[in-house]
Amino acid sequence: MKPIFIFYLFLLLLLVGCGKTRIITNASYTPNLYVNDQFVGKGSATITRTGPPKRITITAKYNGEQVGSMIVKRKFTGATCLIGYFSYGIGLVTAWRFPETILLPLVALEYNEENNPWTNPANSIWMVPQSK
Repeated sequence: MKPIFIFYLFLLLLLVGCGKTRIITNASYTPNLYVNDQFVGKGSATITRTGPPKRITITAKYNGEQVGSMIVKRKFTGATCLIGYFSYGIGLVTAWRFPETILLPLVALEYNEENNPWTNPANSIWMVPQSK
């Protein structure tokens, strides 16, 4: 009775540890993040980490413009092998994993000096003549 209890406890802990994969960006701005053209978050997001083999495309858009993209796929890990062993092979198909954290590199946005009211006060709303 005790070995079977330990086995199921171990299996439960292994499956509960599946968790989520966190997607983060390297930019100071907060783009909208899409996974396979489905919106998942703004600035950072989470997706299910464990499942069958799968390839996804992560896309970042800022002001309607694509600023970064990456293809990520689940990988066969030691946990996959262990779950497959204890689940009579089912885990070999259903327990592939994404990395714990995905860093999505983004392009740097060009700074437009012309629209900055601090350095070019002529474009400021306060500099517009008012009618009397």
